[in-house]
Amino acid sequence: MRSLLAPRRDRPIREGLPHITVPLPSRNERCQFTLRPVTHSVGNFLDMLKDEDRGIDRAAVLNRDGVRIAASCSIETLMEDDFW
Repeated sequence: MRSLLAPRRDRPIREGLPHITVPLPSRNERCQFTLRPVTHSVGNFLDMLKDEDRGIDRAAVLNRDGVRIAASCSIETLMEDDFW
């Protein structure tokens, strides 16, 4: 399992929107995603990630305890705690 996301302190908020920078494994570069906390879900974020790097066939967001976060979870809820 490869950890791609940074703890909360490394997720800047610009113009009220969280910006998450993720290393793309296939392209060996970093990509920044802007998320809308109320309208986007974890599933939307994972779809954006897969669209950006077609080499990703599976991705998941995990909490600090290693438990997978459901795709239906809102970004607003996700941003309340650390995730990986």
